[in-house]
Amino acid sequence: MSHEWLLIALPIIFALGWFAARLDIRHIRNSAAALPQAYLRGLTELLNGNEAKALDAFSDIPQTDNLPPAVQFTVGELSRRRGDYRRALKTHQQLHENEKLSEADRNRALWELAQDCAAMGFADAAEQHARLLAQTPHYRDLVFDFLIKNYQMRRRYNDALNLIKNADEDVRQLQKKTAAHLYCRLALADKTNKVRLLEEALALNPACAHARILLIDCAQNSTPPQPQQVIAYCNAIADDTPEHLWLVADALVTAYQQMEERARGQQELLRLLEDFPTPMLFKTVITLLETESATVAENSAESEALQHTINTVIKTYVVRNGGMQASMYFIERQTNRNSGHDSEPWLAVKQNLLNARGKSFSCDHCFYEMNHFSWQCPCCLNWESFKQRQQ
Repeated sequence: MSHEWLLIALPIIFALGWFAARLDIRHIRNSAAALPQAYLRGLTELLNGNEAKALDAFSDIPQTDNLPPAVQFTVGELSRRRGDYRRALKTHQQLHENEKLSEADRNRALWELAQDCAAMGFADAAEQHARLLAQTPHYRDLVFDFLIKNYQMRRRYNDALNLIKNADEDVRQLQKKTAAHLYCRLALADKTNKVRLLEEALALNPACAHARILLIDCAQNSTPPQPQQVIAYCNAIADDTPEHLWLVADALVTAYQQMEERARGQQELLRLLEDFPTPMLFKTVITLLETESATVAENSAESEALQHTINTVIKTYVVRNGGMQASMYFIERQTNRNSGHDSEPWLAVKQNLLNARGKSFSCDHCFYEMNHFSWQCPCCLNWESFKQRQQ
């Protein structure tokens, strides 16, 4: 009886094995056929610059965790670019947990994980992943820059400074500007040690305009005020970083007024504009002159002299440097002088200039644009990267 069951069971077992083999072969064939088609479609879209379509094509590949590491890294990077951080994180976690990968690929996956966590706002996890690569020669410099920016985003300025202090001498030299600005940030939060921290910033970077401007504020608010010290700091800025003069022009004029030398302050302001005709300094000088003109009696000799000075400054700047801002001031004065039909062309020109006006500052590193000045770019976190645009 047992032999009869055996004779019946053997064909059944054979048939089941054959059927399972056929299913497995069919799945392998389908996967093998789908991989090249989706993969090639993804590569084609990627070469054409269509990252969204490339990512969709790679997503159509079955069993993405069995794809070649290069394809998985591409999927992860494209996902992060498109803002799909969770998918990027999952992809790179799978790569890092794959023990079959080479050490170089696992390190790369760990580095990608750190960037994924930073993009998602998981600063602590990003720091932990990055620190695991701190001693790896290929990632040492990348990790250093990554941690510096990570600490700045979390306002852990002391940690960033300690990282710079413990770095090699050549790295410390390269990071002097960053360290000086970090001292300035600490000074803003510590009124008791403000002057000492700012002096440390200048010791690291003697040309740090940020520290000098904050020291000007200290000199102005001291009891009694120290106008001569303010003038000295302003002159130092003119020598080292004249592009920042517009930030201290008001303080310079106030210092001369405190010394009862108003005319000398006005002459110094005009001299600086002639030597360093930047758009923002021009705007600041005109604003200060108009403010001063509003404080004197209307139609007086002093008022007429100030109006003549303002007109001369605007015309001279327009002729020598051009620019939208100066042209608008010139048109504004022409509009105010004329009335009725004569003023309409000037108003039309002014409106066209306003419509074409762009941002005032642009970052040299990432080209992020802003209307107001900032010492640090909020996009790439580089210091003193904002430059005035000629308008």
